[in-house]
Parts: sequence; structure tokens; C-alpha cells
Amino acid sequence: MKKSLSNIFRCLLPVLAFCSVLTSFAAGEKTSSVLASGHWVKIKVSEQGIHQITPAQLEEWGFSDPSKVTVYGYGGTLALDNSFAASTPDDLVQIPSVHASDGRILFYGMADVDVKMEYNATGNYFYSSRLRNDYSLYGAYFVTDSQEPVAIERTSYKDAAAGGIISTHAACAFVEDEAEDPFKSRFFLGKRYTVGSTFNVVFPLYDYSASGFDYIRGSILSTSTYPALYYSYLAKTTSVKSNLKPLLPAGVAERNASYVECSAQMESGGYRFGRSYGRTRLTSQDNSKFSNPEFTIRFSPTCTKPEKFEYGALDYASIIYPRKNSLANRPEVFMTFMCGNTDQKFEISGAPATTEVWKIVRPDKIYAYGFTYSADRRVVTCSFDSTYTLSSQARIIAFDKAGQHRPVEFMGTVANQNLHALATPDFIIITPENY
Repeated sequence: MKKSLSNIFRCLLPVLAFCSVLTSFAAGEKTSSVLASGHWVKIKVSEQGIHQITPAQLEEWGFSDPSKVTVYGYGGTLALDNSFAASTPDDLVQIPSVHASDGRILFYGMADVDVKMEYNATGNYFYSSRLRNDYSLYGAYFVTDSQEPVAIERTSYKDAAAGGIISTHAACAFVEDEAEDPFKSRFFLGKRYTVGSTFNVVFPLYDYSASGFDYIRGSILSTSTYPALYYSYLAKTTSVKSNLKPLLPAGVAERNASYVECSAQMESGGYRFGRSYGRTRLTSQDNSKFSNPEFTIRFSPTCTKPEKFEYGALDYASIIYPRKNSLANRPEVFMTFMCGNTDQKFEISGAPATTEVWKIVRPDKIYAYGFTYSADRRVVTCSFDSTYTLSSQARIIAFDKAGQHRPVEFMGTVANQNLHALATPDFIIITPENY
């Protein structure tokens, strides 16, 4: 019961914080919502990256002049930290968009999951972290022609930038299979496995860089040439420990591996559920082993007492690896830079003349990089606008405006509403039936 009450308070805190934000609406900080007037359409995105709205869609949705259409929203993950700080939007915000030559509108959209790369300074290893919206399977955005377009803020390219040119970055091949729902909640897992069984996980390692990627450790510039495997799993047993071990491909070895045994953390119906993690660097005398868009690792569960092991399931797995800054044969590339001093240059190869480069601070805070373009080399060169480190990384997306990007899905026309003008905000709190 104590745990249940703790969960209730944990769930109510962000609601109460949101209520305080809504109360400020009535206090006069903002007297009108952007949805109060004009023609609005709600759309959804199911992935992270550049999305497109076609002229045919705009016409079908009732927009006659594509040049006046703007996009509002911030996706499905922005408010998940429950901070509700001064920078948290108190209304829909217009996000940057560009109009392609064929009339399409392109914008950066965030769905219900945000995967980031982290660095553990104590253990000196990289790992992935995942932020998930447990209440939605998509990100919602809003389209209108009733608001003036806001030009995207663009940084200046500095030709005198010092230091070497960075041509690689840290990339994350993230794999998650939501096949099982053991707790009848939003906590999904992959397919069940048993002791003695094996299963494969395929990681898309695109544009692998054998020279590694640069990063800053302390004040020292280092280079990591080792891909880093990281995964999370859960097991259902009767009070015994278990583990999930990777069976690496031939010619690939582990380095600095750490496999934490899965011990009981939760109890339900006489069974104990435990969650744990595994990580290792991957090494090989032949770097071409990693130059594979279908790099496959086989996993196998182990348990000291198999008769007490009911099942296990992989939550998610990732490989952080060095990747070339390249747009060749693809519409976009998402890059994380773990180093870079102000004005230091980075370049993107295989880039067409229709390339755009955006810095993603948050889904609602996006800036464009100024750059130079070499048509002969098909290379875009930018300069960092700030200093970036392991704890303060640059997340940058480069994309081809002429390329085909992710589609959006129509959800419906939105009726005008003016929440900010309410004298007394109306609330509805929905709780699970158990509470």
C-alpha cells in the first residue's frame, strides 16, 4: 500500500505542477491562446526526425496558400521531466519549418521516445538513455495559416575557426521490440525467452568510421574507436538470479564488460521480477565487421536454477558507434557531437546543394547553422556556435530539402479554444481504477 501511495503522489505531483501553470494563465501572464482563432489542423508523427507535409495534404485540409502555413507543437517528450520551469511552454509554440521547391513543408518532429547518449565518467563508458511518454504512442503537432511565419534563427559561419575539422560523430543504433505487456500497463517488453534459448538482435550500423569519433574526457581530446553495446532486460523467476549474455559474432571480442545479474526488485503473484543491464565495448582486428547495416548479436539467458526461471525479455538494446558525417544516399543524418570548441569546424560529406543543418536544443528550440558549400566536393562545412563536451553535447540534424522525408498523419480539424482566457481553469484528473 505504501508503494501504491508513493506512486499516486509521484503521478499527482506533475499534475499539481501543471495546475499551477494553468492558474498562472488566469493571472494575466497570457490572455489569449493561439488556438483561439483561425483554421487549425492536428497531425501526428510516429518517429523522430524530419517530416513532410505535401501540397495535396494541405489542399485536402483546407489550406489554399502553402506559403502562409506554419507548424506548432513540441512533440511527445518535452514535458516528461516534470520540471515545469520558466522555459516550459505555456502554449503551443511555432517551430521552424522550410518550404521545399515542390511546395512541401518540412519540419523536425518528435514522437513518444527520445534516445540520448550518456557518458559515465566514473566507469569511463558510453551508454544510451531513453525518455518515453507512457501516455501516448505518437507526437502531436498543429498546422495553421492564421499566424505569421517566424524566421528560423541562423548562426554565422566563421571561416577563421581554429582546430581540426571534425568529420565523424557518435551515433546510436537503438533497437526496441514492444511485444509483451507483462504488467498490463504501458511498460512493454520484447518477446519472451527461456533458459537454453537464443535470439538475435540486429543493429543498423550505417556509415561506420574505422577512425573513431572524437570526444572530450575532462580537458583532454580523445578518440573512441570501440563500439559500445548496452542493453536492459527483465526476468520473471521464483527468487533466483539470472543473466542475459551476448554471444558475439566471430572475430568480435568484448572489452571492459559488465553484466549485472538480474535480482528481484518487484513482486507479483508469487513471482519476482528483476531488471538489470549489460554493457561491453566491442573490439575486432577487422573493422569491416562493424561496417554492416545489419550487425547481428545473439543473446542467451542464463540462470543458476533453470527450473525456477519462468521467462525473461529484452527491454531495449543499443550500440553507440563512430559514424561518418555523411548525407550520401540518404535524406538526413542525425549527429551527436561530444566535443567541439566555439568556432571549431565540422563537415558533412555527400551533401547536395539543397542541404540544411539544424541544431536541436529541444523539440521547440531549433536553430539553423550557417555554412559554406563546396559543389565540387559535395561537402557542407559549419562552425560550432558554442563549446560542447560529454555533459553538454550538440545534437544536430542535416537534411536534404529536395529529399523525401517521413509522412505525417491527419488527426482532425481543431475547434477554436481559448484556455488562457478562462477566469477559472477547468481540470479533470484521471486515475487508475485501483486508486
